[in-house]
Amino acid sequence: MTGDVKVWQLKAQGSAQQPARQIELAGHRLKAEPQGNKNYRLQISEGEGTTAATVTTEEMTLVGPDIYLDQQANRVWINGGGELMMNLVDANKNTLPPQATRKEKQNLKITWQGGMIFDGSQIYFERNVISHSITRGKENTQRHTSTESTILNIELDRYVSLRTPEAANQAAEPARRPEPKVKTLLLVDRLPEGQPVFQLAGFQQAIPTRPVLIASITRDAAGAIMEQQKLVAPTARIHVNDNRLTAEGPGALAIHRPNRNSDNATPLSFQRKAKTTAPYLFIQTNFDQALRVDTESKSLDMTGNVRALYIPVFSMDQSFSPDNPNPPADAFRLSCATLTMHQWTPQATGLQQSELRARGNARVSNS
Repeated sequence: MTGDVKVWQLKAQGSAQQPARQIELAGHRLKAEPQGNKNYRLQISEGEGTTAATVTTEEMTLVGPDIYLDQQANRVWINGGGELMMNLVDANKNTLPPQATRKEKQNLKITWQGGMIFDGSQIYFERNVISHSITRGKENTQRHTSTESTILNIELDRYVSLRTPEAANQAAEPARRPEPKVKTLLLVDRLPEGQPVFQLAGFQQAIPTRPVLIASITRDAAGAIMEQQKLVAPTARIHVNDNRLTAEGPGALAIHRPNRNSDNATPLSFQRKAKTTAPYLFIQTNFDQALRVDTESKSLDMTGNVRALYIPVFSMDQSFSPDNPNPPADAFRLSCATLTMHQWTPQATGLQQSELRARGNARVSNS
């Protein structure tokens, strides 16, 4: 079929209600091959000069030149570049229908150049993968998180079926299940040598290594940047359910945050110095082995030839490397084998406290 084609697969509903859409396909050209049990192998394609093909479910929207859906295998894939959007609104706080919510908030957006495949529980992306998500916090703050990698693999917390509902279930109204949530994200800086999933014209040459980048920017209600963090490493895994992040080295973690010590002390408060008016504090820590972050317990561990630099700065565009043999004035440098940080807030004062532990040939110096 050709010419502004739209196809809907309806969910099983009771006879007294209007059936809801489970899957929607839209594009210029549709090819359908029956597979039995009312399942199909579908290909929806864009037309020349027309809108790209789309596949929309309750959980996500896919956009690309050609999208393939195999209901029997419960797989959907794009061989080439495309775009995916997922709504990650907390189901317990969301009172709008999924379709209406998705139009208002596209909380996770992913683009890629090589290809993607979804099997109901995992979504795999290949080549120049970029993601962006927004998390809304207290007092109307927003945290913008973006990632860049060669490979991204997303694991969901529940299975999503793309198959046609069984005819035997058509008379019964199924209980509404919560929308799936992202469980883990695995980011890798390179393709397995000689083993790309998607063989594309123009990509036969070796793909250069692209370090994994995870960037997080917190903005206040007016949109001004309050804090920003950047992590660069070969491999990183984000555990969304329990707010943990792990990364393999060598890597670097850079942080810009308000300089709360600017009135009367140096960044680490080792000794008194002249007051500084720099509004921000820049911290970069390089590590050779591993990084472990647990935001629930507010702890961080780095291992393997850890080098850190602390310095007040006047702009969030300013950055410095702890490996520079000639650091700028007012910089503190810390080196050790293992660095651990904990944060807590005593009830008596209500002020956040931090503790750093540097172990293994620890050394502190300032310029």
